[in-house]
Amino acid sequence: MRDVLLLFTNRIVAILSTDEPELKIVSHDAMVAAGGYNRLDPGQVAAEIHDAARRLASILQDLAPVEFARRGFRDGEPRTVLEIAQRAAHESQHHLLDMDRGLEG
Repeated sequence: MRDVLLLFTNRIVAILSTDEPELKIVSHDAMVAAGGYNRLDPGQVAAEIHDAARRLASILQDLAPVEFARRGFRDGEPRTVLEIAQRAAHESQHHLLDMDRGLEG
């Protein structure tokens, strides 16, 4: 989740700082394989997720409505800041539910 939030943040920053940038395509499977997530300290990762979420929220809360319509392109398909923000919220909620289920077991 930390890396997903950072990816969304980087995409939004790129869109806000460059006119219609091409957004990097990321292989999430490769990111997981390279990340060594099972070896990471859960407390540190939780703090990093918190920091990444706060950074993204801080960027979004200061945007003017017109900035949410700015867009970049991922593999030739347009993505607006609003769409990326919505995806970040969806993924965050989805992964929080997964974590809750995992902790119950």
